[in-house]
Amino acid sequence: MQSSQTNRVGQSLFMTAWCCVIALAWYFQPHPMVVIALCIMPLVLLLMLWQPFLMVLLFVLFSFFRIHEVFAPLYTLRIPLLLSLAAIITLGWHVIITQNIKVYWRPELTRASLFFIIILPGILLAGNRPVAIDYFNAVYWKIIVMTFAIAWLLRSEKDFHLTLRLVTFTGLLVGLVALYNKVNAIGIVEGTRVTIGRDLGSVLGDPNDLSLVLLFPFSFALTLILSPRLQSMDRWLGALTAIILFLAIVATQSRGGLLGVVAVLGVLAWRRVHSKFILISASAFLILLLYLVAGISGRASGGAAEAGIDESAMGRLHAWDAAFGMAVDNPV
Repeated sequence: MQSSQTNRVGQSLFMTAWCCVIALAWYFQPHPMVVIALCIMPLVLLLMLWQPFLMVLLFVLFSFFRIHEVFAPLYTLRIPLLLSLAAIITLGWHVIITQNIKVYWRPELTRASLFFIIILPGILLAGNRPVAIDYFNAVYWKIIVMTFAIAWLLRSEKDFHLTLRLVTFTGLLVGLVALYNKVNAIGIVEGTRVTIGRDLGSVLGDPNDLSLVLLFPFSFALTLILSPRLQSMDRWLGALTAIILFLAIVATQSRGGLLGVVAVLGVLAWRRVHSKFILISASAFLILLLYLVAGISGRASGGAAEAGIDESAMGRLHAWDAAFGMAVDNPV
């Protein structure tokens, strides 16, 4: 009884203090969005502490799929940054304060740590240190932190199911936007190749990178279709997403993307088709069919109109040549 009364008093004091914070915020910044944000914040904090893995998963989805660039109105809200802070705070809370999450170590985490240690001297010894630091701040620290966060927070079968569904659903959204852009000729490069967020300087503004991003949920969608223990709703989601993503990858006219589709299908079929000769023959036929369906020969770069080594392939050769030259000049 006394504990219940103490909790009610604590809740009353917290709400009173929070109302004072909202009043002060309104006094110094009289804007409705400030008040709305402060009113929602306690609920967000409760959600953070209640669903720590969801925070990490949402951060991964926004960062990998560039959702804030796919849907331009979200771009200025800094959602990936907020989700990364939420993920780190909840991980620290449950590891240090409540100790609900037990930290453990695996050989895979040792390899991830070695990768991180190798990167650090490279930043200090880089020929263009500001660019190296920018890449570290934008990419590498997220990789190492989220690797450990996902390993420690993903603890139940329910978490794996949630990951499957959200990755597939997010891929479906990106695929639909890609097809919408294709139909309405938005962000088209080289006359025929679809992109997303090109005006925002998005990674998805390159059709090759877009096809790579779409390949990831494509494999998840096929897994939903082929996994025997999942619900029928999951299978329908996987089937719809696989079709949309396949069409979106074809719309990018990326040769690497089409090879990726064949690779994903080949890995899944390898475990189910007994005759490997038939499988390899079917894969070769599928590659040719996809090449024709995607209309790659009609591309401005890498199409039939270009004689010899096309510009797209030549760019890769120049990149490899530059990398070899840098390694020889400054191997450390």
